[in-house]
Amino acid sequence: MVIEVKCPCGKTLRANESLIGQSIQCNLCRRETVVPDPNAAPPEPLIKEPPPPVADNKSPWEYAYWLLALAFFPLAIALAQGPDDTKARFQRALDANPDVKKKLDEEGFSSLDDLISAFPGKKLDQQAFHARDTKLHYAYAVVASGVFLGLFFCFFSPGTFKAWHLVLVGLFTGTFGIAGLLIVHEFGVFTRLFYVGMMPGYDKMSDFLACWAGFTFGVGLVEEACKIIPLFVLYQYKKSITWRTAVMWGLASGVGFGVNEGILYSEIAYNGIAPAMQYVVRFVSCVALHAIWSASAGLSLYFTQPLLNQFSEWYEKAVVMLRVLIVVMFLHGLFDALLTRELRAPALLVAAASIAWLGWQIESARKQEMRVAQPAPELPKIDLASLAPQG
Repeated sequence: MVIEVKCPCGKTLRANESLIGQSIQCNLCRRETVVPDPNAAPPEPLIKEPPPPVADNKSPWEYAYWLLALAFFPLAIALAQGPDDTKARFQRALDANPDVKKKLDEEGFSSLDDLISAFPGKKLDQQAFHARDTKLHYAYAVVASGVFLGLFFCFFSPGTFKAWHLVLVGLFTGTFGIAGLLIVHEFGVFTRLFYVGMMPGYDKMSDFLACWAGFTFGVGLVEEACKIIPLFVLYQYKKSITWRTAVMWGLASGVGFGVNEGILYSEIAYNGIAPAMQYVVRFVSCVALHAIWSASAGLSLYFTQPLLNQFSEWYEKAVVMLRVLIVVMFLHGLFDALLTRELRAPALLVAAASIAWLGWQIESARKQEMRVAQPAPELPKIDLASLAPQG
């Protein structure tokens, strides 16, 4: 019989049963590890941990995650308003302000901030909701974070997760996760993929597929990988995660990322230009989408744990993690590609498909949990006396 031994460095060693109780040397780190007896009873822990709380699958809070679908109403309203007319608004604003147009033609402006600030009230026109130098988008970020995290605290049975963990996860992804995204985009390949996604739209299907591929690998893969980091670190530390933890940490990570992204978009592209609905979509619908995608990736990680446990090398785990992210990164890329091509109704369908995918994963995990927890059926009692020979 061959016995597998886990070295502290992560390498899986194999030894013959004749070496039970003896030390073998790891061929990777050269440390010695004792070959255990697989038939020996595990030692009793000195302090027994309390059993994890049992979830009540009949509680309505177990299904409250479907409330996230309400966040898509602002997106639906914005998409129903028709294509973006920012270029036409900009031309009308220049015509209405000849001094700004003259300076633009003669000298130009060093930045978009200087250009928008040159208009009256530091706003492009009356449709712009805020001035260019506003800081109110930070208030929107705080409100969005509080509302979403407060809603998440109501999800599932009480005691199955720790609320302060969600706050820390959101803060981590909203800071270090965004920083990691910016660092990764310093590599030219991801920037080029992003520009492929942003290329002008054409009628050919091949052009749309190229756009989808650019957003999938230049945006979807990178952003979803940044959002899954807290859950992957938790898995590496505990070697096992529950599906509710996967969902809740994924939701919190997505909120942290989406809110910080909303701040960046406001400062770069919205302030002084965008109408009010654009802020609502960014801080409500887009944050919810990021949360749904990262929660779905967290559930995929939960389902892939047995496969991840079979590998010890980093490149092997990286391939498995690509499998974890593949569905959400394609959904993410497809949503961005459709919006770039002004295909608004299909983009809304992708958002609906995203929450349907999350719901299907959650209910699959729930059924699996209930099937494992279901007690074995009792065997019928047999009257031994009736089996005895008569006479």
